[in-house]
Amino acid sequence: MIIRCISLALALFLSVPVLAADDARPAPVALVSPQKLVERIQGGEKIVFVDVRQPEEYWPGHIPGAVSIPSGELLARSSELPRDAVLIPYCNMDFRGFVAARQLEQAGFRVALMQERGFYGWKEQGLPVAGTKNGVRDADALAKLKKNSAKELLGDRLASRVKPSGRSRDIAVRMEEWYFEPNDLVVDAGDEVRISITSGKGEHYFILPDYEVQVKVPQGETREIAFVADRTGDFRFGTCEWDGSGLQVMKGRLQVRPVGAP
Repeated sequence: MIIRCISLALALFLSVPVLAADDARPAPVALVSPQKLVERIQGGEKIVFVDVRQPEEYWPGHIPGAVSIPSGELLARSSELPRDAVLIPYCNMDFRGFVAARQLEQAGFRVALMQERGFYGWKEQGLPVAGTKNGVRDADALAKLKKNSAKELLGDRLASRVKPSGRSRDIAVRMEEWYFEPNDLVVDAGDEVRISITSGKGEHYFILPDYEVQVKVPQGETREIAFVADRTGDFRFGTCEWDGSGLQVMKGRLQVRPVGAP
């Protein structure tokens, strides 16, 4: 599925670091779980969330205290961001957030991405949200975030991990312009998942935020990734690229089924 973001600027991708031909695995953007973020904020670390969605996405609901700078304005407005903080750029599912993180890293900022799928993941974890939709002010949502422990905020939402089962699942995925084949992957919890990713046309990143996968795949080449599917649920993978007419987000789904599911 492609989401066309017409308003994003060409400078967004021109600012991403240019890598040497043999540098197929650039250093990944650091990932941090919502639990760790809450603990770091409550510990006094300076964390600044940067919402790179459009204003009409930001105002109904956002992470409390987040700075709203749409992706297409990030370069021009980077002077508004503090150099002495860790920046957490995010969008709905962190594909735009990934691009923004690369951009901010190149500009010399310290950055990280949330491990649980951007704003949607933050909401699904039951963490405080501010905005016009729920009528909660930033100050009130921030007070709740800083007052209650991660355990109190997250409760039973703290993801339980499934132990490796000893099973393995090999999957071949081909990236074309602009789709994955296949784009719907199904595995069982506990599986060791090994995915071979081939780029048939163009050079693309393959991003699976929840399993800390960020790999660059040059055209005509294949990269291997492996991880244990230790959580059940639906997890999005994809890429975010400039195609000359706008920023394109290409997505697929990894479904991790409970053990014994039909």
